[in-house]
Amino acid sequence: MEENVWGDPTPSNTVSDSYTFKESSTISNGNESKLALIKESLSKIPSVDDPSINQLMVPWIELVELITDEDRDEEFRTFEQIVQNIKDANSKKVTGVAIIHYIIAYNRPNYIELLYKDCQQSPSKANLNLNATDDIVGYTPLMWAFLLERRDCIVELFNFSDSIDFSYRNIESGQTAWDMISVGSSLYNFLNENNMLEYDPANSHNTTNPQGKSGNINEFDDANKENDAIDNIDLKIAGMGLDSGVLASNNDGFTNLHDSSDMYGTEYKMNQANSYEHFDFSKLVKYQYFEFADYDIPQILDLLTTLPIEHQHMTTYPAALLFQCIRYADRKKQSPQLVSSLCSLSFTRIIASIANTKPKDKSSHHNKEKNYSLSNATPLSAQDAENNEDNDEGVEGSKMSASRGDIVTQSYWISALTFLYYYLTKDESFFKRYPTILQGIINTIHSVMIELTTSIHSRLSPLIEPTLINYTTIKDVEQTLYKKDWNFFKKRKQAKLQKKEKQKKLEQQRERKSIEIQEGDQNSDLTGSANTGNALSRVSSKVSNNDSSFFDAEVLKHLLPPSLLEQMKPSPVKIVQIFGALNYVLNLHQVHPLFQQQCLSLSTSWFSTSLFNMVLKDRKKKTLSRARAIQIRLNLSSLESWIKNNDLLVNRPKLIDDFMWERFPYTLVQELNSIDMANPILHNVTTYKPIASFNESTVVTDTSNSLFYYQRFHKIAHLQLEPLFELLQWLQIASTLDSEEALENTKELLPSLSNAQLVKAIDKYHYEVGEHKFNSKLKKALTNEIKRHGLVEKAYLDEAQIPLLTLPTVSELTDAYSNDSEYLPLLPNDIQDSMYDIHDENKKMRINDNGISNSSEEEEDETQENNINVSSDEDVLGGNELPLNNSDNAFAVSTSNNNNNNIFQEIDAPSATASHPSWANKDIDENPW
Repeated sequence: MEENVWGDPTPSNTVSDSYTFKESSTISNGNESKLALIKESLSKIPSVDDPSINQLMVPWIELVELITDEDRDEEFRTFEQIVQNIKDANSKKVTGVAIIHYIIAYNRPNYIELLYKDCQQSPSKANLNLNATDDIVGYTPLMWAFLLERRDCIVELFNFSDSIDFSYRNIESGQTAWDMISVGSSLYNFLNENNMLEYDPANSHNTTNPQGKSGNINEFDDANKENDAIDNIDLKIAGMGLDSGVLASNNDGFTNLHDSSDMYGTEYKMNQANSYEHFDFSKLVKYQYFEFADYDIPQILDLLTTLPIEHQHMTTYPAALLFQCIRYADRKKQSPQLVSSLCSLSFTRIIASIANTKPKDKSSHHNKEKNYSLSNATPLSAQDAENNEDNDEGVEGSKMSASRGDIVTQSYWISALTFLYYYLTKDESFFKRYPTILQGIINTIHSVMIELTTSIHSRLSPLIEPTLINYTTIKDVEQTLYKKDWNFFKKRKQAKLQKKEKQKKLEQQRERKSIEIQEGDQNSDLTGSANTGNALSRVSSKVSNNDSSFFDAEVLKHLLPPSLLEQMKPSPVKIVQIFGALNYVLNLHQVHPLFQQQCLSLSTSWFSTSLFNMVLKDRKKKTLSRARAIQIRLNLSSLESWIKNNDLLVNRPKLIDDFMWERFPYTLVQELNSIDMANPILHNVTTYKPIASFNESTVVTDTSNSLFYYQRFHKIAHLQLEPLFELLQWLQIASTLDSEEALENTKELLPSLSNAQLVKAIDKYHYEVGEHKFNSKLKKALTNEIKRHGLVEKAYLDEAQIPLLTLPTVSELTDAYSNDSEYLPLLPNDIQDSMYDIHDENKKMRINDNGISNSSEEEEDETQENNINVSSDEDVLGGNELPLNNSDNAFAVSTSNNNNNNIFQEIDAPSATASHPSWANKDIDENPW
């Protein structure tokens, strides 16, 4: 298994060329001593020939001997035969060590799955205890795997993560398995790259928190910068590099996720001794809200859209900025119109900024495509079109470039909107008073998610043909002879290709002879490694000329590395890199796992339907063949491996019962007794539909059910790729069917394909030479069945389907964000200064303007300051604190004062109509107020 789908540039610390046990040179002396204790326990095992031993223990002894024999490779059949005779796989009676511990100590990863399945399938046996501790050191299998850095064993253990207790602590040392990992180590990077650190219940290795176990923040920062630089390279390889002008800071790759700026009213420092002030959601506190007016909104929106550039990856900042403005307009200003205007304009501006953000350096990107670059490979047809252009792009090229948005910015705003949604849910009555704002958040997140999926799809679409359809690794696929290749004169196209290959070989031989003659003229001795290489090439050329059956060009191709041109050609790895880039930016911006699941699911669905239709349409009649179907299925295996290695499971909400979950998110905007499920007040959002006896093995296919996204990602991807896989299977066996019974049995195995799709594939099928044609009776049976149903079945799948959005519940948001101070709606000094400057400058300009006076506004603010005393934690109203969740107290403002001062409260008019600039005509434009 690959350690990292992106390609790990660092060498592994352990030697894993084979599964035979080899000690790592990086294991510390303490770990070696613990491993030696495991080895010494083998001395307690009696001989199998000892007549005094219990015969029931013989299979256990034989299995341990098989595992611990370092001279033997893994013997799966022998292991399966012996393990079937073992009554208790968890037994430690003989040596104090269980079989699972020996498997990990001697690095036999494939035995783990065999042992686990045997215990599961045998009803008379107890399940394999993956939390069992040995009687020597007291470590669980996971602790041994972490201690000895058995990476393949770690992967196998995490396949059964539901059976592992990740919070177990050793009785003597009090350590968990996670305490054995040091931040910045190769094992830490391995776990981080494969999303395994998420299983740490204490979040002690949270990648966003440098307060890890290393105790050295500088070492963490250096490791973080190195990893960020590597990830930046990976994104560039995928064709989605982070723009240096937008996201880089001081040429150090990504900026640290923690902003170094101090917070107003807080001690926002990394010193654990000083506990900083938390954001108070229950009442207004000084420096935790922004005073603004409607005429400040344009500049606030300008500031909002610059945050992704000025504060990269800090997605809480835009959410905190809007939230503090909303709190002021709602709680202090008491202006629903101002709240609605600010939110609607902000959502519109966010979507507009995403639509206008495109990847930069377009010229270099265009040149790389011409050079068949690995990072920006395009189909040959698209490259031919580009070669015919000078400076202007074609219509298709312009459309493609227009849809290639910046996935970094798009994922940034998904996270920012999620935090805004979380902050607003802290006030239980807010969405009940502003249901349109919740609908606006839903629509905006959904729109940005579609934009992100479109950006990924626009990069995948031109790569499907060169990386999956045309890419071949099986030589027989390229040399397959098809009936259509024979022309009227019985000449094959392959004959021409063979002639070209012979000519190439002759040219290569001529080149070798000329090189040999030149080397013969030179009498210099060959010394050093470079000269040795020249001698090797000279000898090989001589031998190839004398005996071409042994050393010819084909053999040398396997001995020498691929040429640079071959390495730059597109391959299925490119598809994996793009999906990896999507997964990376979602994790980078700490997008909620439920939204991550939806983004990955939607991208996989669009990719699957596009490839399915591309195969079925087959205008060139090359894809619909048996050999090509085998090759495409093999090419897709790399994507399947990536999906398995990056599996994601969103845990169901815990603090909510089925009755309330069925009515979520309507419970946010309505009282429980007023919710009408038949006429919902919110749209474009899914709801929970309970399924009896739902568990991890249950398959949910309804995308309008929230449970769909609480399945594992590999299961969701399998559902979406299933029609494509079944189509490829149909192409491989269709020509072998000879009876209606065989056809019916085959159709039962291909439930995702309709009769119209089966017939469509046969109509355009590309028959090989000697391959039997599809039985006409069977084809007639399929067409008759279509007519019998009387329905027009679609042969092609609907591309770019847009499912509804699934919102995380309040309990899910609380579990994800409430325990970390990093997610509080606090802002650094520079953002707060900018907000204060915006309001102060606009206020002064309006006061200095001859046509407008700001006295009424000042009086209004003074009146509300007197009625709502807002300062700090000691602010009281009549001796009592003013909680925000109590609407009666929150709006306890004098009605007379409110009516006298808020004269624009019920008028939702643009501020320009009430302003009077100095250059305006006083006779015509004079302010009537």
